[in-house]
Amino acid sequence: MATEYRMAPYLRVLILSFSLLALMAGVVGLGSMGVMRLNSEFDHMTQTDQPRFDHLLHVDRDLFRAQRSVELAVIAPDTMVRSGYIDEYNNQVERTASRWSQYISVAEDGEQEQAMLATYEPHRAAWLASTGELVDLLRTGAVVGDPAVTELLATTGEDFAAARSVVHDLEEVVAESHIVATTESIETTANRTIEALLILLAIGLLVGGAVSFTTYRSVRTQHRHSERREAQQADEARRTAFEAELSQALDMAQTEEAAIGAVELVLLAEVPDRPTELLIADSSQAHLEQAVTTHRECGGPGCEVLEPSDCPSIRRGATLTFEHNATYSACPHMRLRDGEPFSAVCVPVSVAGRTVGVLHSTGPDHAVVTSEDVHKLEQIADRAGDRIGVLRAFAQSQTQAATDPLTGLLNRRSFETQASRRLRSGRKLAFAYGDLDHFKMLNDRHGHEAGDRALRLFSKVMKESARDGDLVARWGGEEFVVMIDDSNTEAAVGMVERLRENLVLALAGSNSAPFTASFGVSDTTMGDDLEELVALADESLLEAKRRGRDRVIAAGSWEADSRDDALGEVTAS
Repeated sequence: MATEYRMAPYLRVLILSFSLLALMAGVVGLGSMGVMRLNSEFDHMTQTDQPRFDHLLHVDRDLFRAQRSVELAVIAPDTMVRSGYIDEYNNQVERTASRWSQYISVAEDGEQEQAMLATYEPHRAAWLASTGELVDLLRTGAVVGDPAVTELLATTGEDFAAARSVVHDLEEVVAESHIVATTESIETTANRTIEALLILLAIGLLVGGAVSFTTYRSVRTQHRHSERREAQQADEARRTAFEAELSQALDMAQTEEAAIGAVELVLLAEVPDRPTELLIADSSQAHLEQAVTTHRECGGPGCEVLEPSDCPSIRRGATLTFEHNATYSACPHMRLRDGEPFSAVCVPVSVAGRTVGVLHSTGPDHAVVTSEDVHKLEQIADRAGDRIGVLRAFAQSQTQAATDPLTGLLNRRSFETQASRRLRSGRKLAFAYGDLDHFKMLNDRHGHEAGDRALRLFSKVMKESARDGDLVARWGGEEFVVMIDDSNTEAAVGMVERLRENLVLALAGSNSAPFTASFGVSDTTMGDDLEELVALADESLLEAKRRGRDRVIAAGSWEADSRDDALGEVTAS
């Protein structure tokens, strides 16, 4: 009976390993060959085909600009403008010649391309001759409408179209076709190389699988790895669940105050045994303020840092842990704090990309804070900073969208929205419509900067003269409006008169050019919607202008005055 031959396991592993190495060498060699061929074809495209196409595009563009400059020179309103267009024409002609030379340097010897090149030269010469003759004629003072100009303009258009047609043919028939052909060749080479590599890799995977299958693996090591992996997965699951819940809590906060309240709830739930506080910079980003603390009865951990630049964690932009507050390596602000010894964790908080806050948590002296607590504090700091940054940016964008950038008052759109809402409520309202007298003259005489100062001063006086509940807005240009709550035309006239008095006082104490303002006033007894109130106040404002400006006129009063004047004239006659 024949003896059955069995290859030793280590020999099988050795043979399979050498086979795998040979396959890897084949993959590397085949890949290198493919890459070299791709590089060669790509270099040809980038060094020859693409420059040819680019030069033709520039020739086409410069031809068009030169022809356009000649056409604009024909209709130029004066000699100086015409001269500028003629100079631009000359520049574009030079650029066209330069680009054409560059194209010739990369052109190939194909019969079709050479035939087109020969066709272009006479067309370009004809175009240069006709445009040159037209330019010379324009320099002599000829204008659009002259028969010679009209005839030459038509001739240049025909010559330009002929030359440009040749360039277009070169772009489409020669340059673009070369690029397409080279690109298709590159794609074909890449696909073939990828297919070959995939086949070799598949074989390599089979061989590698056989090697792995025949290699000894320790069951005990595998078990240990499995336990470690399961523990890590459990930790990741807990962290993921916490991060999702934290994000949900902060995403539901629509204001900065609500976000800070959510942070307090999260800290109380996740790190209840550690007194923790959130210090965040105010709007000036110069001072830290305590926004959140989990131990209100004792004022929280009580960090005494006043400015962001004084906090080591903020300066470094990194989490810092301190096992004991009295060591020389501890934060200086911790060493100076009275009371029992303690440990601490400080996590920087970034708002809108700037580190302007810190999450400060304390614990027993020499207590080793767990990595889980550090992770929670870091996540709270990161997510809270992101949410506060978003809310601050949104609030700032809303303020910018609702206000006039020069004066800081409501803009017209915001005013119309708020005023219409008040009118729908049925409240008794008065409306004042005013503008600065002779504002254009003020701008012309003193400059636009003086005009801007006048608008800012007038806006300041209006805002200070109005009550807190009144709507003050810049209507447009030098026009301003005020909607006065719980008022009528009589009270509104009194308010505007006080405004005008305040304006006189403000002008006396400023460096602004002197000016006055006129107003028209209406109220809700005269109209039901904003459009009617604006129209009535505008008519009264025009009457104030007709009466000499620097005054306030209530809607209806000036019409009664006009009737009284007319009646007096009839009686006298």
